[in-house]
Amino acid sequence: MTHEHALCDGLIFPGEHGWPDAERSYRTGYHDGAQTASGWTEFAEDVAEAAGATRERIRQAAYMGMQDGRPLFRSGHAIDTARARGRCHAIVEAGFAFDYLQSIGMDGSQIRDLALSPWLASIEQWASTEPERVDCPAEVLDCVDGTTRWLIDNLELRKHGLQAPDDPGPFPPNLLTVPGFVDRVMEHTLSTGYRRQPVLSLAASLALLSTLTGRKVADRFGTRTNLYAIGIAPTGSGKDLSRKINKEILYSADAAGLIGPEGIASQAGLIAALEEQPARLFQVDEIGRILKTLSNPGKNPYLYHVITVLMRLYTSADSAYLGDAYADTTRNPEIQQPHAVVYGTTVRGSFTEALTTESISDGLLPRILVFEAEDAPLEKLPAKPVPVEIIDEAREWAALQVGGNLANEFPEPRVIGSTDSAEATLAAFETIVEKNREQGGNTAPLWTRAAEKSRKLALLAACSRAGVSVETIEESDARWAAETVDYLTRRLVHLAEQHIGENAHERTVKRLGRFIHKRGQVTRKELISGNRWAKAKELNEYLTSLLESGEIVEKPAKPEGRGRPGLVYAPARR
Repeated sequence: MTHEHALCDGLIFPGEHGWPDAERSYRTGYHDGAQTASGWTEFAEDVAEAAGATRERIRQAAYMGMQDGRPLFRSGHAIDTARARGRCHAIVEAGFAFDYLQSIGMDGSQIRDLALSPWLASIEQWASTEPERVDCPAEVLDCVDGTTRWLIDNLELRKHGLQAPDDPGPFPPNLLTVPGFVDRVMEHTLSTGYRRQPVLSLAASLALLSTLTGRKVADRFGTRTNLYAIGIAPTGSGKDLSRKINKEILYSADAAGLIGPEGIASQAGLIAALEEQPARLFQVDEIGRILKTLSNPGKNPYLYHVITVLMRLYTSADSAYLGDAYADTTRNPEIQQPHAVVYGTTVRGSFTEALTTESISDGLLPRILVFEAEDAPLEKLPAKPVPVEIIDEAREWAALQVGGNLANEFPEPRVIGSTDSAEATLAAFETIVEKNREQGGNTAPLWTRAAEKSRKLALLAACSRAGVSVETIEESDARWAAETVDYLTRRLVHLAEQHIGENAHERTVKRLGRFIHKRGQVTRKELISGNRWAKAKELNEYLTSLLESGEIVEKPAKPEGRGRPGLVYAPARR
């Protein structure tokens, strides 16, 4: 809304007698109206009507009729009318903004905290400034921060039945920075080894800090820092370097006990490792082997049970894990506040094979943060010792005791608070999460743990920035966490939609469909040569499924020379 002071109730412009007093009065009235509206959690229509009525009453009391086609007002009216006009303008501006934000899905408390509160702060500054000219006050939507603007844009898209881009693309470079410990570990990792993999380095550094802070910090909702993360990269692209450096840091910091087994063969082995040390980092190469059992539980029931236990451990981090009951009660495991951290690496093919409707809905995949890296050029950077600063900080975290003499058995994590702006940022992201869940579909379950994961990452970002003296989650921590989880979830949804299938046949059909979509148009000969994994009869069945579903079309192709016309297959136009 654009404000014009120049309505027919006695505006005085610069240069006219008495204008500074009238402008000051207008600003005072506008500030008064903004203060009134800033506490709204629902639009107060009666307040807006009263402000308008007051303005009209004061105007009518000063009005003396028309002269030469212009309204004539009594002398000295400008101060009172300017104040009433300012208050009315502020309430109308707040009302317009409130109605709009409510129409796209924001609730009243979010509108108050994310939009009206920062607007009031801007108005207070403007109103306290000595007027040199007639300045228009800021509009509500001009005062929101970047995270709120991002929320508004997302809600606006959904209001009109639109979506954010299907494929959010490569990992955003601006999210590769987490000030403090994580940045230092990443910097060291990227300064050595054969290939630079910043995305994998970020995932591994977060897993390391997750382990070091395990059972020691929590937010006011009881959220812990336990993470499950997977790094995806091509074969031979440097997936092992970050895992090696994590181990080196923990050994150097006298925290070798936090290093868990590098393979998980059974649920019993996983539980035994955590009974010995409740906070542990499990760094698993080719974790795709475990994930594949999601799509075929009968193939390896032992590994499938591992997945069930991992899901239970994830949600037991703030309570106790109670294992299966046995006749011999000494075999019934109980782990107080288990903090299992998993950082696994795999190639893309192994991961996408696990993407089925069941694996998405059964609960493990929504708990995982999936980081995808591209192939990187060979650089052969020399090996370097871990900087002392990193080792000292890791040692500090490892040595931190919370909860007195029984800290290891019954820890009492330090509760880390949040600034109002940080809490508002995370609440805004929760709104986006709920809107995505409400849309339904096969991939909607992937959003179920997104809000929780954002709180975990915000807590880790605060620990990275402030070290063991951390007291508060700042807005910058929350914003990075929300944007990172938003990107990772949207990317995982895209991958799932590309690969998800109810059964092996459906997944294979999608594989052939991706082959055709990637090339744009292919001949039968190119189909056969590019998909030697399929027999000719099977290929015909898959093509028929794609044609019948409308995913692709079949059309004649001009022959080269005098040959017979052939057929080509191309993606259907949508």
